[in-house]
Amino acid sequence: MGDQRKGLTLLFMGLVAMLMIAGCSSDSPSSSSPLIEKTNDYLTSLAETQLQLSGRVATIDYDSRTLTIAGLTDLIQADGGCYIFTVSGGVETPLGFADIAVGDSVQVCGDYSDIVTFLANRIRVYEENTCPEYDVFFRDTITTIDYANGAFTTANQSVTVTVDANTLIWGRIGLGNSQGETGELLPSGGETAVDTKDRNYTDIIYVFSDLEAGDIVEVRGFVIDENTVLAAVIKVANTQDVKSTTFTATIETIDCNTRVVTFEDDGLFGTVCPGALLLDSDGSALTLCDFLPGDYVAVKGLPQDDGSLKICEMILQ
Repeated sequence: MGDQRKGLTLLFMGLVAMLMIAGCSSDSPSSSSPLIEKTNDYLTSLAETQLQLSGRVATIDYDSRTLTIAGLTDLIQADGGCYIFTVSGGVETPLGFADIAVGDSVQVCGDYSDIVTFLANRIRVYEENTCPEYDVFFRDTITTIDYANGAFTTANQSVTVTVDANTLIWGRIGLGNSQGETGELLPSGGETAVDTKDRNYTDIIYVFSDLEAGDIVEVRGFVIDENTVLAAVIKVANTQDVKSTTFTATIETIDCNTRVVTFEDDGLFGTVCPGALLLDSDGSALTLCDFLPGDYVAVKGLPQDDGSLKICEMILQ
C-alpha cells in the first residue's frame, strides 16, 4: 500500500509539473499552473459571487476611476473604499488610483454592479517583472454542463468555461479521523487519490465527466474571448464523497423524449443528461435515439438521492 501511495504522489506531482508555466498569463493564455500549494490562499476569502481579474491595463480614466484590461470588455471601476497597493519584498505599500498607469500588470478583486461594470474593492499593482498566474478566478455554481464538448456555465458569470487536456480538476475529501483511514471514501471509478501530509483528508483528481450541475466550483483560467474562459484549475468545493460510478450493462428500455434509460442488471436506471458523451464502439458520436434495447453499453453516472443516475457517458460496447 505504501508503494501504491508513493506512486500516486509521484503521479500527482508529475501532473502539477506539467501544468507549471512562466511569464504573464495575459501573454500566454494556453496553459495551467500549480495546484495544491497555491489554491488555498485566496479561495476561502472570496464571496461566492466575487471575481478576480488579472492582466495589463489597456485604458484608464482617472476622473471616473475606471480602467480596462487588455482582452476583456469589462469596465473596471474602483469603488470609494478600494484598497490599491503593490508588494515589494513581501511588504505591502498603499497606492492611489493615480499611481496606476497603462501597461501596468494588475490583479483586481470585486464583483459586477451591472452587466458590464466590474466594481473593484481591491487592486494589486504588480512590479515590472511580476504578473499574476491567471486572467480570471471565480467561485460559482455550475448550472449547465456539456460533457460532449467539455464546457459548462455558472449561475453568476456570463462566460462559458471550457476545459482542455491540461485542465486539472480536483476535490478534497475529509476522512473523519486522524489516522488517514480512507475506507469506502476512496474512488471506485476513474478518479485518482492523492497522498497528502494531513491525514484527515485526501485529494482526488477528477475528470470532466465527474462534474455535474449544482457543483460549487472554484475556477482559475485564461480569457479566450469575451464569452469564453479556458480553465486551468477547477476545484470542486462541495466534494463530500465519491462522485461518479461506472458499470457495463444491457439496456432494457430507453425513451428518447424523457431521456430515461433502464438497464437489465440490478434494476439500474437513470436520465441521460443533455450534452452527455454518447459514442459508438469506434468512438463515433451518437444521438440518444441511436441506442436500442438490448445494446450492451459502458455507462458513467452520478448517483442521485432517489437511487437514480444522472448519466453523463454512455458508450456502445
